[in-house]
Amino acid sequence: MRTSIVSNAKQVSDDLVKKDIDTREWQELLDKYVDLSSDPIESWRRFRVHLVENGINTFLLLKVEDAFVRSFRQGDANFKRVLAVVSEDQQGASWLPLVKYFAANAVFKLLIEGVSSS
Repeated sequence: MRTSIVSNAKQVSDDLVKKDIDTREWQELLDKYVDLSSDPIESWRRFRVHLVENGINTFLLLKVEDAFVRSFRQGDANFKRVLAVVSEDQQGASWLPLVKYFAANAVFKLLIEGVSSS
Protein backbone atom coordinates (compact mmCIF):
# COMPACT_ATOMS: atom_id res chain seq x y z
CA MET A 1 0.00 0.00 0.00
CA ARG A 2 2.71 2.50 1.02
CA THR A 3 4.73 1.69 -2.09
CA SER A 4 1.80 2.54 -4.38
CA ILE A 5 1.20 5.83 -2.55
CA VAL A 6 4.85 6.82 -2.92
CA SER A 7 4.85 5.72 -6.56
CA ASN A 8 1.73 7.80 -7.28
CA ALA A 9 3.24 10.82 -5.53
CA LYS A 10 6.41 10.55 -7.64
CA GLN A 11 4.36 10.44 -10.84
CA VAL A 12 2.56 13.71 -10.13
CA SER A 13 5.43 15.56 -8.46
CA ASP A 14 7.45 18.20 -10.27
CA ASP A 15 10.67 17.40 -8.49
CA LEU A 16 12.23 15.19 -5.85
CA VAL A 17 14.30 16.79 -3.11
CA LYS A 18 16.83 15.02 -0.93
CA LYS A 19 16.40 15.42 2.81
CA ASP A 20 19.89 16.84 3.27
CA ILE A 21 19.61 19.65 0.70
CA ASP A 22 21.23 22.87 1.94
CA THR A 23 19.24 26.04 2.63
CA ARG A 24 20.46 27.90 -0.45
CA GLU A 25 19.46 25.07 -2.79
CA TRP A 26 16.12 24.76 -1.00
CA GLN A 27 15.47 28.50 -1.45
CA GLU A 28 16.38 28.38 -5.15
CA LEU A 29 14.06 25.43 -5.69
CA LEU A 30 11.20 27.16 -3.88
CA ASP A 31 11.77 30.37 -5.84
CA LYS A 32 11.70 28.40 -9.09
CA TYR A 33 8.34 26.80 -8.28
CA VAL A 34 6.80 29.99 -6.91
CA ASP A 35 7.72 31.69 -10.19
CA LEU A 36 6.27 28.81 -12.21
CA SER A 37 3.05 28.73 -10.22
CA SER A 38 2.48 32.45 -10.75
CA ASP A 39 3.18 32.33 -14.49
CA PRO A 40 -0.16 32.48 -16.36
CA ILE A 41 1.30 30.82 -19.45
CA GLU A 42 2.66 27.90 -17.43
CA SER A 43 -0.66 27.69 -15.58
CA TRP A 44 -2.49 27.48 -18.90
CA ARG A 45 -0.12 24.75 -20.17
CA ARG A 46 -0.77 22.62 -17.11
CA PHE A 47 -4.50 23.21 -17.33
CA ARG A 48 -4.51 22.34 -21.04
CA VAL A 49 -2.73 19.04 -20.32
CA HIS A 50 -5.35 18.29 -17.66
CA LEU A 51 -8.18 18.99 -20.13
CA VAL A 52 -6.61 16.80 -22.82
CA GLU A 53 -5.97 13.94 -20.39
CA ASN A 54 -9.63 14.11 -19.37
CA GLY A 55 -10.97 13.95 -22.92
CA ILE A 56 -11.86 17.49 -23.97
CA ASN A 57 -12.75 17.80 -27.64
CA THR A 58 -9.77 19.16 -29.62
CA PHE A 59 -11.82 21.82 -31.39
CA LEU A 60 -13.28 23.06 -28.10
CA LEU A 61 -9.78 23.13 -26.62
CA LEU A 62 -8.60 25.25 -29.55
CA LYS A 63 -11.46 27.72 -29.03
CA VAL A 64 -10.87 27.89 -25.27
CA GLU A 65 -7.13 28.44 -25.74
CA ASP A 66 -7.74 31.21 -28.28
CA ALA A 67 -10.19 32.87 -25.89
CA PHE A 68 -7.71 32.57 -23.01
CA VAL A 69 -4.93 34.24 -25.00
CA ARG A 70 -7.24 37.03 -26.21
CA SER A 71 -8.58 37.62 -22.69
CA PHE A 72 -5.09 37.67 -21.25
CA ARG A 73 -3.75 40.08 -23.88
CA GLN A 74 -6.72 42.41 -23.39
CA GLY A 75 -6.33 42.37 -19.63
CA ASP A 76 -9.73 40.74 -19.08
CA ALA A 77 -9.22 39.63 -15.48
CA ASN A 78 -12.62 37.88 -15.47
CA PHE A 79 -11.84 35.79 -18.56
CA LYS A 80 -15.36 36.47 -19.82
CA ARG A 81 -14.47 35.36 -23.34
CA VAL A 82 -13.21 31.97 -22.08
CA LEU A 83 -16.33 31.39 -20.01
CA ALA A 84 -18.54 32.42 -22.94
CA VAL A 85 -16.83 29.98 -25.32
CA VAL A 86 -17.23 27.11 -22.87
CA SER A 87 -20.83 28.02 -22.02
CA GLU A 88 -21.87 28.20 -25.69
CA ASP A 89 -20.43 24.80 -26.63
CA GLN A 90 -22.59 21.72 -26.10
CA GLN A 91 -19.69 19.68 -24.67
CA GLY A 92 -18.41 22.74 -22.84
CA ALA A 93 -21.17 22.62 -20.25
CA SER A 94 -19.46 19.66 -18.59
CA TRP A 95 -16.18 21.61 -18.48
CA LEU A 96 -17.67 24.88 -17.21
CA PRO A 97 -17.10 24.33 -13.45
CA LEU A 98 -13.45 23.40 -14.02
CA VAL A 99 -12.87 26.33 -16.37
CA LYS A 100 -14.52 28.70 -13.86
CA TYR A 101 -12.18 27.39 -11.16
CA PHE A 102 -9.15 27.93 -13.41
CA ALA A 103 -10.32 31.43 -14.37
CA ALA A 104 -10.81 32.34 -10.70
CA ASN A 105 -7.25 31.24 -9.93
CA ALA A 106 -5.92 33.09 -12.97
CA VAL A 107 -7.71 36.23 -11.77
CA PHE A 108 -6.07 35.86 -8.36
CA LYS A 109 -2.65 35.55 -9.98
CA LEU A 110 -3.22 38.62 -12.16
CA LEU A 111 -4.34 40.61 -9.12
CA ILE A 112 -1.23 39.65 -7.14
CA GLU A 113 1.00 40.39 -10.10
CA GLY A 114 -0.65 43.80 -10.51
CA VAL A 115 -0.21 44.65 -6.84
CA SER A 116 3.43 43.53 -6.72
CA SER A 117 4.38 45.46 -9.88
CA SER A 118 2.87 48.78 -8.70
